[in-house]
Amino acid sequence: MRCSLAPLLGCTYRYINHAIVSAFVERWQPETNTFHLTFGEIGITLYDVATILKIPITGRSVSVPHHLTSGEASDLLYRLLGISVDVAAQQIRENRGPYVKLDWLKKLFMHLPNSVSNEEIEHITRAYLLFLLGCTIFVDKSGTLVPVAYLILLDDLNMIDNYAWGAGCLAYLYRQLGIASRRDVRSIAGYLTLLEVIILIS
Repeated sequence: MRCSLAPLLGCTYRYINHAIVSAFVERWQPETNTFHLTFGEIGITLYDVATILKIPITGRSVSVPHHLTSGEASDLLYRLLGISVDVAAQQIRENRGPYVKLDWLKKLFMHLPNSVSNEEIEHITRAYLLFLLGCTIFVDKSGTLVPVAYLILLDDLNMIDNYAWGAGCLAYLYRQLGIASRRDVRSIAGYLTLLEVIILIS
């Protein structure tokens, strides 16, 4: 199956230079969505995202509900990943909200049986793509969890290529930079690989 998210597999650094990222976060201006430097302003554009990540910047909006109830999250895991309701509910309880652990996703679908049904292949594909989203363009501050809500975008596997993943990535990064630039915040979420590359080529 062709997937517009495949380029992300080759785009992630194992390590991030946190000193460089922190220095630039301190210069982020949420009002203009730019870095204010001694020689002027620089920004992150959709063109940058498309060039670096090679994922679509046009298409359907990458939008999911901000808050899912435990029941809604459990239903998504059951319906789209084939997880039993009890296991889904336990995962949500352990993570204190509608999230799943990236390691849990990885372990759950790491070892495949010799023969699987088409439905199971779809479950495995969605789990892998959810894992990919959670460790690349939609990284949270923990770096270990991914919101179950992103499964909504993976419901119809034939529609994945129609989403503007790059635009969603940039919007998410803008929001996280805005949060991280506050004096009382000490960490940042978002795709820091993209941020570091932008910094290094600017």
